[in-house]
Amino acid sequence: MAAAPFAAIEQCIADACTALLANAIVNAGGADFAARFSIADRDAFDAVSVGDYTLRYLTADAPDLVRGEVIMVDGTDYTVAAQPARLNAHESTVALTRAD
Repeated sequence: MAAAPFAAIEQCIADACTALLANAIVNAGGADFAARFSIADRDAFDAVSVGDYTLRYLTADAPDLVRGEVIMVDGTDYTVAAQPARLNAHESTVALTRAD
């Protein structure tokens, strides 16, 4: 029996969700991929915790994304404001700020 018998099914679902819910095209390291781009939530004092924007993407699309890297989202440059965080086996999220 395989160590992760449902891994292929889980990956298929993650791919399908990203394809259906993506609202932005990202270019990082010369490769384009679809992702979900949104304005970060603000706290009660209207302060942003790390970045002004959040990017949710398939980890396999940008496995080497690091803090400080400049990426392009729909033609606009953004700086990766924090180290990407894994959400699950297939997806990551990262805070972004507009590049100067």
